[in-house]
Amino acid sequence: MPSRTLKVTHPVESMLFGPFQFHAHSLMLLSFSSMWSWGSTYLSVSFPGMIKDYHQGMVAVGAEVEYVEPFEMFSADEFSVSVDEFKVRQGNSVFQVLHLIRAQGIVVARVKVRWKLLELDGDEALSATPGVIRPALLKKFLPEEIDPSRVERPLLAQLDNLKEHGQLCAEYEHDFTLFRHRCEVADQWAFFELPTLASESRESLIDALQEDPGELSSSLGLALKNIHMEWRCPFYLLEKGRVKTQAYRLQGKLYFAHHVFNLTRANTLAAIVIEEF
Repeated sequence: MPSRTLKVTHPVESMLFGPFQFHAHSLMLLSFSSMWSWGSTYLSVSFPGMIKDYHQGMVAVGAEVEYVEPFEMFSADEFSVSVDEFKVRQGNSVFQVLHLIRAQGIVVARVKVRWKLLELDGDEALSATPGVIRPALLKKFLPEEIDPSRVERPLLAQLDNLKEHGQLCAEYEHDFTLFRHRCEVADQWAFFELPTLASESRESLIDALQEDPGELSSSLGLALKNIHMEWRCPFYLLEKGRVKTQAYRLQGKLYFAHHVFNLTRANTLAAIVIEEF
């Protein structure tokens, strides 16, 4: 049986881009939308329907954005975002979704996101606990879309490699408050806002430099190559946070590693982001 894929075409417009490429948060938001176009098409389940009918939610726990080919605003008039793989992983507890962004027949970016499934408590606040997919929802997936093996976590190996072999060039701390424009419906942080927090801290680090022996400011004129992300704990409206950013050079490339801490919740590590230029 052919794999169940879905493609959504979008017009190119300026809000999706920075000077050199798609904003990462744009790709992540468009990918999330296409994920639920896939769900509606092949499972007959919308995101609100998953909550109301199956009492199930989900939170992002890991993601990668890979910029495969150069692509900026004037490269084409339209592009597509597809769902090329949708799998139930890790003992039926995680959705793993692969999205390809194409223009003029070429893959220009990849987005892969892993979603931890939640069992909702039924209150208006959408309180939830980690769980597995409910049987009534699981049966809508094809056998080849179910993989019980554990998901990969490529960020961890990259972080270890930076710490062991990279040259630490600079460090910076960037404080923030989680306001509602960065939240989703349950007043938790929206997953696609994580790369914006990382880029804010990186650019704040560069703005604060008195000297720049590591040539970190050169990143302002470069396109990103890869972003690796992991989410570790919740972050709610008006909670205070801190991004601790470390800039590295390794094998001629620039990397920025960002650890996001929830200060309101006893300085708990909430997320990690690694940007590669």
